[in-house]
Amino acid sequence: MYSLALVAALSVLFAYSLTPLIRDWFVRRGWVDHPDGQRKVHCLPVPRAGGAIIAIAYLASCALLASLHSNGWVQFGLDFSIVHRVLPGAALIFIIGLLDDSKSLPPAVKLGTQFVACVVAFLAGVRVSVLHWPAAGAWWFSLPMTLFWLLLCTNAFNLIDGMDGLSSGLSLFAVLTLICSALLTHNLPLLLATVPLAGALLGFLPFNINPASVFLGDSGSYTIGFLLGCFAIVWSQKSVTLLGVTAPLMAFSVPLFDVALVVARRFLRQKSIFAADRLHLHHRLLERGLSPRGVVWVLYATACVGAALALLSTALNNIFAGFALLAFCGAACFAIKYLGYLEFDTASRIAFRGTFRQVLRSEMILHTTWTHLSRASTPAACWQVVRATASELGFCRAGMKLDDVEFLESFDTADAAPLWTITIPLDGRGQIELAHRFEQPATAVTLAPLTDVLHRCLVRGAGPQLQPRKNGARQPALSLRKAAGA
Repeated sequence: MYSLALVAALSVLFAYSLTPLIRDWFVRRGWVDHPDGQRKVHCLPVPRAGGAIIAIAYLASCALLASLHSNGWVQFGLDFSIVHRVLPGAALIFIIGLLDDSKSLPPAVKLGTQFVACVVAFLAGVRVSVLHWPAAGAWWFSLPMTLFWLLLCTNAFNLIDGMDGLSSGLSLFAVLTLICSALLTHNLPLLLATVPLAGALLGFLPFNINPASVFLGDSGSYTIGFLLGCFAIVWSQKSVTLLGVTAPLMAFSVPLFDVALVVARRFLRQKSIFAADRLHLHHRLLERGLSPRGVVWVLYATACVGAALALLSTALNNIFAGFALLAFCGAACFAIKYLGYLEFDTASRIAFRGTFRQVLRSEMILHTTWTHLSRASTPAACWQVVRATASELGFCRAGMKLDDVEFLESFDTADAAPLWTITIPLDGRGQIELAHRFEQPATAVTLAPLTDVLHRCLVRGAGPQLQPRKNGARQPALSLRKAAGA
């Protein structure tokens, strides 16, 4: 314990004393984050020197402790095996983050370098495995799981770095959770790897809280996320149950929850996952009326709850740990509801309130329409398909003029009720007009696919006389009179 206390004190001292020096040097170099009035709301340019400070404090404290041990000043046995395994990959992550801080790099370059760093860590022995499942030790399982987890952690702590002291404070809570877990499991190598990081963050945090005089930067958030991901793998390797393996998820709950929301939202909106926006957890809490400091403290408290559940899961290591996981999942669902994300509310309505079945039914009707129109050889045959489709989709009236043959049919008798119509031109062959009552439910997402199916089949793709007539005549107006025999 003497060695652990010493390395913690050294890392705190190094970080606290070096921060003003490195911060001012970054300012002189011009490596600062300029406000833009949108996502970057700080008033003055702030240096992004956190990565360099954390890295120097971490390495210097470990090196000084090793030097004292080699000279006989520290008698306690040292085991820096975990540090040796994670440092090569962490160095790559730090370098690419530092380059991104000085000049913005394309997402593909950053992600590619992160991928290489994760492979380096995997080759060094940092591998996801579940001890009670023999197949989990195979490389074909372990490699993709390790890469996914490390990339997730690396970017999660970067994406959450949107407010003063937020990412660094959450990182401190996460590493303290790892330290407590290592104490519970008597894992000395993990203690020696995590205690210097906790000290470095503790010495850096006073300069990073609101109002921050120095930012963590990509070099800091990427490196810390990568290190925490590696240390979490070491933590989970000591667990013999699947519930124990999920403990790191709860320990890193806030950053992982935020990145999961980011990916899910942008997927549902069909946007790039690399596109910046103001819909992160802290942004939503700001919109709820909390002050910047209030948002940070709320997320700190949430991280404490997640850490407590993670340690409870580790300590129990049995079926009762499942209750901790259930509590965590319940809290996550409540948070999504409270934050009011429109994407998830819409998705849940589609999935659980009948909309999904409506969309599925409409898609099946459209597929049938396409198939039957592809086989129709006369305007009358096409009309039978069109009227059946319109009736099944809830339209109250349908009319079609195709190659000078006109059709019209009403499917109800409430002619006085207000309605809306859509007209589908058929490029010189005629047109289709469909009417729908306002008071009747309609599946809006069906309209565009429906018009595309009818237009493609009757003009370009299938049906009688696939090519439009070449007489150059003006497209006639639709006459809503019922054709004989229709």
